[in-house]
Amino acid sequence: MDKEDAQEIQSWRISVGVILLIAFSLFLYQQFINEIFDYTFSLFIFYVPAVISVVTYIILIRKSNRKASICGSGYSVCKNLI
Repeated sequence: MDKEDAQEIQSWRISVGVILLIAFSLFLYQQFINEIFDYTFSLFIFYVPAVISVVTYIILIRKSNRKASICGSGYSVCKNLI
């Protein structure tokens, strides 16, 4: 994994953490303190993007790990992936 891939993964990790923190905080606030948004609104504005971000991050991690394992083993396929 090169520096650019590591930087992209780090930025995704931060963005996923932020969106999960916002979604979880909103969930706790709405469940235990006060309902400020309609359930459908909060579902599509906060929870669905959080799930999509996590899935994208997992796919990105798997892709970079696969690329690193193929390139590290000395296959000529590595030239096509980079």
